[in-house]
Amino acid sequence: MGRYNTIKEVGNGTFESVWRAINTLTGEIVTIKKMKRKYYSWDECINLREVKSLQKMNHPNIVKLKEVIREYDILYFVFEYIECNLYQLIKDRGKLFSETEVRNWCFHQPPYTEYVSTRWCRSPEVMLQSSTYNSAVDMWAMGAIMTDLFTLKPLFHGLREPDQIYKICKVIGSPSTSSWAEGIQPANTNNIKFSQLAGVHLSTLIPSASENAISLISSLCSWDPSKRPTAAEALQHPFFQSCFYIPP
Repeated sequence: MGRYNTIKEVGNGTFESVWRAINTLTGEIVTIKKMKRKYYSWDECINLREVKSLQKMNHPNIVKLKEVIREYDILYFVFEYIECNLYQLIKDRGKLFSETEVRNWCFHQPPYTEYVSTRWCRSPEVMLQSSTYNSAVDMWAMGAIMTDLFTLKPLFHGLREPDQIYKICKVIGSPSTSSWAEGIQPANTNNIKFSQLAGVHLSTLIPSASENAISLISSLCSWDPSKRPTAAEALQHPFFQSCFYIPP
């Protein structure tokens, strides 16, 4: 870490702090995530699911992990630097984004983000501690982020996980054995009770969004992960019809 000088703290969460820094050898500006728990061996670090996942990522629209450093039992992730994240983009903005802007950003274009307020974008199956989940968790997060862009505030704004689940029920209605049979069991196992709420139509919460936008967000934020579209399927949705064509 002697090769890096920190410039400014840009984020601080439960598990890590995030800093803008400069590589003193190359002059490159980077983002460094410093984990708050201790790591007592290198094997423990490289076997982290986050490390394994990030090392496989190689895409121009995904923030690149440049290196992993363990020093004095502290773990650091060094990322390429991104000028603006989603929170910074919307926190002081008074004017809503146009649907064209939301559409183009969601079609894999800048601005990118290296920070996501995870609880507000966390899918139900993750909050219920499901032992198996897949890329559908990212599709839920995409739907939640779209609403952030349309309204400049989180749709599922929970203070803690039980409150987060309540907020989801309040918006999209409580799950049932017909809408998400696989989710009822882990909820019972973890002694989580769903509030019996009917939900509301998303157009009342996102009045600036078109019917196509509401349709896409509704499908992305489905209780049942198997009912959410894949990324490829989402890009074929009519919401994106004015963007560049993406083959199925």
